[in-house]
Amino acid sequence: MKIKTKFSRLLDFVKSNKITFYLWYRLYRKNRGVKINWFNKDTVFLIDGYPRSGNTFIQMLIKNVFAGIETVHHLHSIGAIKISLAKGLPSFIIYRDPKHAVSSNYLKEYSFITDQINIEKINSDLLNYSLNYYIQFYRYVVKNDAVILISFDKLIREPESVIKAINNRIPSSYKRNENDILHIVSEIKDRSFGAKDKLGSSRPSEVKEKLKKNLIKHLTAFENLKLANQLYEKLKVAPNNV
Repeated sequence: MKIKTKFSRLLDFVKSNKITFYLWYRLYRKNRGVKINWFNKDTVFLIDGYPRSGNTFIQMLIKNVFAGIETVHHLHSIGAIKISLAKGLPSFIIYRDPKHAVSSNYLKEYSFITDQINIEKINSDLLNYSLNYYIQFYRYVVKNDAVILISFDKLIREPESVIKAINNRIPSSYKRNENDILHIVSEIKDRSFGAKDKLGSSRPSEVKEKLKKNLIKHLTAFENLKLANQLYEKLKVAPNNV
């Protein structure tokens, strides 16, 4: 099980720095798991966010609307944002209510090894770690007006509007006609995508919602949830929202 330890916290530090994050990617992440793009001369923009915040959904939309476009995504790290901004690339960051993002991320951790979870026996250390990483990630994001914010709720309710907003902020050579965007998104937004396992699926389900409800109950007892909520409220009213 991917239980977070002191080593994981050290890794978070490594991934928050441009140079050490690059080294981590080249020496480790590049050769492990699902392939994730790195920045290159053809990269058009970064699209990222805390895990379980609609990253896979929006990337599916982008892949279909902007066929062949080079993006960096699913790195879930401050280091990636710093690199993107340093390169002058449009940097889109999705944010979600911490209770739902953190509880979903907890379930995803378990999905790597099992499709079963004991809702009566929650790993408080892992849950608290996930919450603290949310705080670390968005504490950086909320202080940087150069990033372009995307609300998870808006992404789910109005995916056409979000993709149109991205279209307006990328180089003209990659732009699509707005009518084409509306047509493509309306056709694919309900399509199945991402992981299919019970705990790790990107789609909501009765089982996941029941588990999340119990996890959220535990989260409300954590003092640092207050800080996460404060960051979320700041993100919602930030002027750099699409």
